[in-house]
Amino acid sequence: MDIEKLSETQHAEGVGCKAGPSDTALADAIRQGDTRAFQLFYDRFYLRLLVQLKLLSTDFQLAEDICQDAFVRLWEKRESIDPSKSLQAYLRKIAHHLFIDLKRKQQLQQVWNQERATEPCLEETVLENLYHKELNDKLQEALQLLPEEKQQIFRLSREQQLSYKEIAQLENTTPKAIERHMARTNAFLKRYLREYTDLAYLFVVGLFLGK
Repeated sequence: MDIEKLSETQHAEGVGCKAGPSDTALADAIRQGDTRAFQLFYDRFYLRLLVQLKLLSTDFQLAEDICQDAFVRLWEKRESIDPSKSLQAYLRKIAHHLFIDLKRKQQLQQVWNQERATEPCLEETVLENLYHKELNDKLQEALQLLPEEKQQIFRLSREQQLSYKEIAQLENTTPKAIERHMARTNAFLKRYLREYTDLAYLFVVGLFLGK
């Protein structure tokens, strides 16, 4: 039902004359893609959610960012809304998950920053570190999606540290052809890892694939 018609119906019945549409009505309207209902819900609960997030973090800007992101995520997931359940509780759950994910990524970033500050030759040991971290699993997963020839060339270059000239001799082709293979493979892997890994890992991706 359109949110304006719903408001008129409630007003005529003496329901919600001052408060406007009920939360349940807003949830149903938002689920159907009603942008005006979403704006009403936003206006009604933005400050409440911001205050709750402020209790979790002393960083006001962080709380604001998560609050905004939570509403964006709610709109993106609107088709999964169950009008029979509390939409406000659903929003709080989204915000809580966003907060936990962000704090986890910040902690990972701090760990990486500390390693970069204490390890002068980090780039030389990235490959060894990858085999002990989650990123390597995703890297191997991504490689499996590539043709066998591209997988072989990548492993010869990155894992066995062979030059393009040496790989070309093994593959009976030219160094330029190997270079093109590697450029395409690196571009694919960067896209895949950027989509499926935490941001804290991406500086490793840059070191490992950026050579």
